[in-house]
Amino acid sequence: QERCLALTICTGIEYRPGHCELWTRPAGVQATNALVNSVCLQRPSSPPPGAIQTKYVAHYMPWFVGFQSGVYDHWCVGNAHYQSYLGQYNLNDRAIVQQQLDLMKNASIDGVWIDYQLASWNAVIDIVMEETATRGMGVAIVVDSVTNPNIFIESRDKMIEWTNWPHYYRVNGNAVIPVFQTPDVNFEPFPFDAYYIVRRGGPPPSWANGTYPWVTPSLSVLDVYYQEDHTLSSFAVGAAYRGFRDCYKDRTLITPFLQMLEPTLMLASKYQPEFVQVITWNDYSEGTMIEPSWVRPRDVCLSTCVEENIQPCLTSSACDSGFDPLDCTKPYDSFSGPVDPQCNSTATANADDDLRLLTQHIRAEETGTLQVKYHAGMFEQKVVEAFNWYSRKAEYHPPATPQRVDGIFVKK
Repeated sequence: QERCLALTICTGIEYRPGHCELWTRPAGVQATNALVNSVCLQRPSSPPPGAIQTKYVAHYMPWFVGFQSGVYDHWCVGNAHYQSYLGQYNLNDRAIVQQQLDLMKNASIDGVWIDYQLASWNAVIDIVMEETATRGMGVAIVVDSVTNPNIFIESRDKMIEWTNWPHYYRVNGNAVIPVFQTPDVNFEPFPFDAYYIVRRGGPPPSWANGTYPWVTPSLSVLDVYYQEDHTLSSFAVGAAYRGFRDCYKDRTLITPFLQMLEPTLMLASKYQPEFVQVITWNDYSEGTMIEPSWVRPRDVCLSTCVEENIQPCLTSSACDSGFDPLDCTKPYDSFSGPVDPQCNSTATANADDDLRLLTQHIRAEETGTLQVKYHAGMFEQKVVEAFNWYSRKAEYHPPATPQRVDGIFVKK
């Protein structure tokens, strides 16, 4: 890879174990097949079985801070279709953070990338920094300007403090600074060496050293990202996620989609980026959480901020989606058991099924037993409209196995 990056004629990289990955020629790059007058460049030999090749990191939301309206606590301002196995927790409680990190560590997750928007979250992040250090886990801070365009300026002192921890993620001596940017962000570089990698989508700002992918319903879009040139930051970041099913009272970001965890994991393993960001550990408002959880009943309060001046209790009917999406992949109102009755299915599920799948994948990759058989037609989404229903079907075609069809049915 390093030799390739030094050659102007080399314009692409395919990360695929056991194959010739780089064919250089004046016309560009052709992977896996030898060409006349071409030179094969191999990456350094793969680590022995048991060595970690890719670091899987969980995108972590520290915004659950004890039912306080003035600090953007998501039990107050958010809503959700799901319930955490820990209940509606307060991350100022160190025991909760310890339980979460122990679960991640047991799942072979290497560390956390912590979303950071407001100074009111500092105490939680301090706890996470301390507890990840004691567990030998890595950490990075995702500078997020969604609620605060001046976050770079206001976070300067804390970022200096946090990046000085020995377990902060670095590449070539540079602190890894992921940025969840908005157009109005007031960028000001921190006074230390850093790689600023921004969320992919449109032309990156001039100050960015690279990009990382975010949740998308299109595997082809994600595949294109992996094939792009990531030489600016000298490393690549992948993404793995279960899907997206948001529940905001005043907006809907995108049409819900699920059944994406296995395909995105397999796609990431095909390319072997340095990091794979698991999106997310605990964003309940957008339904991306990998933390064990189940579907909540529709008539139960989904927002329980206890202050009198806060909005009344919300149920899923308050979601501004125009329809009631069904998740038939998780248990209904319990850790283990049948799925949502409206799915009209006899299937059962466990709250930790997604996390178990992630764990199995990481461990198979670490031990060299993972069989990566990804192909372009493996996962195809089809949308069908019928009376009173919006149906998004995910047709899944693994090689050498029978076709399996999963469906997400969304009531209009």
